[in-house]
Amino acid sequence: ETELARFASMQKMHKEMPTQVLNSAEVEEYIDWKDNQCDYQKQQNCVDFYLQQGADKLTLVMASQARLTARYNTIRQAKNYIEMMPPLITSPFPKYQLLMKATELERIEAISDISEGRVEQGVTRLAENAAFSRNLLRESNTLVSHMVAVAMMQRDTRILSELMTKYPKIATKYSAQLMPMFETVSTAEYNLEKSFKNERDMSLQVMSNLKYATAKDVSNNSSLIKNTLIS
Repeated sequence: ETELARFASMQKMHKEMPTQVLNSAEVEEYIDWKDNQCDYQKQQNCVDFYLQQGADKLTLVMASQARLTARYNTIRQAKNYIEMMPPLITSPFPKYQLLMKATELERIEAISDISEGRVEQGVTRLAENAAFSRNLLRESNTLVSHMVAVAMMQRDTRILSELMTKYPKIATKYSAQLMPMFETVSTAEYNLEKSFKNERDMSLQVMSNLKYATAKDVSNNSSLIKNTLIS
């Protein structure tokens, strides 16, 4: 709502108003757990990486991330999801790294469930997590969120592949639940059209604002130059 109000103001003032500076005391920090998180570039098998840590350590990791998991569940339970990003150069991007960590926690939970015999629960968790990744890709309105969604889907698919290799019966017994994860994303609803339109709109907005700029606005020290053309 704040960004939409800034966009409406820009339409009248022909300049982007400053973004609201967050009070550091109000910004919630999340406990870092990077040492316990699989590096998809370096590890040959992320399922084995997590299982080798042991159930006790994974339980501690999940407990330390309870607040992040709760936030993620709130997002997933929303009745509708639409990414609203007005074409403002100065718009702050969400912390997508936290979203990626939240989805990884769900994969860990799914791996733990399946390895400990709660197979149906684990498969359901994995499938629902993957469905969110697809929904993010489908509704993506920026290049950044599109890339984030693709990265999340790659991880979903890799974990599923590793789980099916380790527990082959999953592929046959739960094929109906897992098949949506294999559906193509080459259809129009998943393409980059909306993201490219957003990039185009931002560029056009910058050039449009320049028509109303004064000599002072476009001086070497002006925020207009730094926040638009250079960006």
